[in-house]
Amino acid sequence: MHPHLQRRWLPFALVGIQLLVWSNALEGAETISAAEEQQLQATYSAYDGVEPQYRHAGQAAIERWMDLKWGLRIHWGLYAMFDGRESWILRDHQKDKDWQRNYYASYRQFNPTNFDADEWMRIMQRAGLKYFSFTAKHHEGFCLWPTRTWQRGFRKTAEGTYEPVTDHYSIAETPYHKDIIGQLVKAGRAHGLGVSLYFSHIDWHDPDFAWDPLNFSYDPTFTKEADPKRWAAFIRKEREQITELLTWYGPIDTLCLDIAWPDAAQTDAYGVAEMARSLQPQIMLRNRGIGPYGDYETPEGEIPADPNVMKRPWQVIYPCGTGFSYKRHDTYKSKEWVLESLIDIVAKGGNFQVGFGPDPTGKWPQEMIDRVSYVGDWLKINHECIFATRPYFRYHEGKDLRFTRTKDKKVVYIIALKWPGEQLRTQLVRPRTGSTIHLLGVSAPLAWKQEAGELVIDLPAPLQTESNRPCRQAYAFKVESEDWPEAMNQSEPLHLSLRSLKQAQPGSDKWEVQQRRAEWDPTHTAVVICDMWDRHWCKGATARVAEMAPRMNELVTALRNRGVFIIHCPSDTMAFYEGSPARKLAQRAPKFDLHALAAAHPGLGPEHEPPLPIDDSDGGCDDSPQCPQSSPWTHESAAIQIAEGDAVAENAEPYGLMRQRGITNVLIMGVHENMCVLGRTFGIRQLVRSGLNVALVRDLTDTMYNSRRKPFVDHFTGTALVCSHIEKYWCPTITSEQIIGGSRFWFKADVHRM
Repeated sequence: MHPHLQRRWLPFALVGIQLLVWSNALEGAETISAAEEQQLQATYSAYDGVEPQYRHAGQAAIERWMDLKWGLRIHWGLYAMFDGRESWILRDHQKDKDWQRNYYASYRQFNPTNFDADEWMRIMQRAGLKYFSFTAKHHEGFCLWPTRTWQRGFRKTAEGTYEPVTDHYSIAETPYHKDIIGQLVKAGRAHGLGVSLYFSHIDWHDPDFAWDPLNFSYDPTFTKEADPKRWAAFIRKEREQITELLTWYGPIDTLCLDIAWPDAAQTDAYGVAEMARSLQPQIMLRNRGIGPYGDYETPEGEIPADPNVMKRPWQVIYPCGTGFSYKRHDTYKSKEWVLESLIDIVAKGGNFQVGFGPDPTGKWPQEMIDRVSYVGDWLKINHECIFATRPYFRYHEGKDLRFTRTKDKKVVYIIALKWPGEQLRTQLVRPRTGSTIHLLGVSAPLAWKQEAGELVIDLPAPLQTESNRPCRQAYAFKVESEDWPEAMNQSEPLHLSLRSLKQAQPGSDKWEVQQRRAEWDPTHTAVVICDMWDRHWCKGATARVAEMAPRMNELVTALRNRGVFIIHCPSDTMAFYEGSPARKLAQRAPKFDLHALAAAHPGLGPEHEPPLPIDDSDGGCDDSPQCPQSSPWTHESAAIQIAEGDAVAENAEPYGLMRQRGITNVLIMGVHENMCVLGRTFGIRQLVRSGLNVALVRDLTDTMYNSRRKPFVDHFTGTALVCSHIEKYWCPTITSEQIIGGSRFWFKADVHRM
């Protein structure tokens, strides 16, 4: 040990003795079974790809972590003295070696005299925060615990020059001297907060990491083969430092790894994950640098628009300022943004850590205290709709409603981001008969009723005055829920094989079939049933609709049971449905303006496609003689059930319904594909122009085509030609057996089925 460090080790040794007692609790932590690991990999596809003997943290650890929801992400290091964006300020000065030397040598001035770990915890508790992450070591390489690892560096002399030094490059060599990590872990546990330690895989100060272009001693020739001893040194150093963090301080909830090693060291990085797991079997590991060995991931600086893309547990990390660390005169996002982000993320099934950094002395900026305290005040009233909740079968309805629910699914929370007015309406929640509904923070129950497939909650006159409401932003309504339909329990996506036609080469007459696999979330998918009327002026068309309708109803029922939203669109028959729940549902949907679509998608105008491959100028009746044209239809085919929760819509109403529910995917079926299916307001052309993912169910459609017209093929070949046209120019197609099994539907008269 270097002489200048000997007198400093005693206090750390005492802390180590105390914390070693805490670490004894780890001896009882058990590794999960092979069966549980198999189940985890089936649940979280991102876990697949680990070695057979590896075990993730386990479902119990995941559940504990998912209960926390609201956390603080703390970045603190030498960069706090330089008004920069964490260690990335070094990248901004990459070519200025004198500036970098001064930066790296500044650790001898780091003296956070205002740091008080217990006061930090009290601020967090007042904010309702349940856990925090802290940068034990960021990319700059400076360790905020008294690591016993060594590295070469430099220090500044009294004359202002720099001299080589070999030391720990840690808090031990600073004027402050005391173990920051030890104090934070001890205080966090004492105050009942979860503890996460951040650790960067890279180190821009240590020359043993000189393979990194941003390392001060970058050596482009440094590889595993060129210098195996130094290569082994950086791997050993990380293992030793992580071992210290996971054995000196007792149980740590999560280890937040960052960045990654070169490909040549990837197997060694997996080995670090395996070592961490052996030291603390139930620790949650972030996936960065260790891929499938990680337990959770962290979208950074963005909130996932679609939570279904996440393939493992997740939390959003988002700086409230222009960066995660302290900067004088920084610009911060509003307190309202912080609260709304928390609600949105929790509704989507994630955790949220908002990022702040203390100043160089260890004091928090007032902007941080104001913002997290604002959320804390809201949580004093509304905590139960956030903590230990899980996502509802659909996370939102429209722009302003979010949903969470209790783990046992007995209670659903409707969170209105804005005050809803005199009534709150939702189609997605069904209260238990005879139950009460409460606005959290208000003792008196609220009157409610079921009306045309909607839950309607009446909000009394006193609450229309803002000062009488329990909070100023976001209002949570507690609903005792009916047992969930089985559809709501099924998170399994729709597995589709989308068929399209692509030109072999630009300008070529040759088209190639392309099959693309897709997974559509049922809760973000709608079915549009186009003009499946009870009667058509063409007898042949009427007969084909009647033949097809039972199969269509079978498909629609299966999709409805999976959570897909069903929209019936029998044009020109709305009078038949007037006053029905399904019709009222569509009439109350937000209005949608389609006029801007052509301008928004200029490449999808009339010139987007050539003429159809069939001549339907005579109306398309294939009967002989042709039937006289009229409008005999009065309603949709009775063979297709209109169930509770379905909508009956016309014109642009389907778009309002879909936008209200966050629908992004549409399956369209019905008749006739060369006319209404393509051309209606709710048809394929407009659906695609609106930016939706669209697929035609090609075995549940028909054409108005007279085979005595060009191209002089049989009726069903004409239908197939129009399908091909759609696959070339508009959208892919699927067949019904992809959803309900068996064989696809064929008309009995269609010779192609043979």
